[in-house]
Amino acid sequence: MIRVLAAGVNRPDVAQRRGNYPPPANASPIIGLEVAGEVVAAGAEVLQYKVGDRVCALTNGGGYAEYCVAPAPQTLPWPAGYDAIPAAALPETFFTVWANLFMHGRLARGESALIHGGSSGIGVTAIHLGKEFGATVYVTAGSDAKRKHVENSARMPRSITAPPIS
Repeated sequence: MIRVLAAGVNRPDVAQRRGNYPPPANASPIIGLEVAGEVVAAGAEVLQYKVGDRVCALTNGGGYAEYCVAPAPQTLPWPAGYDAIPAAALPETFFTVWANLFMHGRLARGESALIHGGSSGIGVTAIHLGKEFGATVYVTAGSDAKRKHVENSARMPRSITAPPIS
């Protein structure tokens, strides 16, 4: 259980609030899919976190509440140097990119990746993680403004180190 200090806002949250995206079965009816906060309780099988640890998490709903439950595998350590708001904005994009680019796509050092929609949150995260793990990254963008956004984002200093793969 996490005491929520900040919650991310993303497209599914907006769609759910508008009534266009019902929560999955057995999920909280309270919107909010990403949070940053402090662990206040952990199940007996959770070994990587203890009460008082700061984490960010991809939840199954309920992130807009004061307290939220998240499965331990959907939880990340709070990145050093981040305050609550940027930490809360990480889980959705990082888990999505990690699952698709590295787990399903098996992107490896020295390979190339083509990222469509590079100016989106998922796109920017894919660019950074691909480069961080030694891939050559190519990007598409739908307009000159989006292309400039991608170019500026790609020059941002790296500030997040991904945890080791287990």
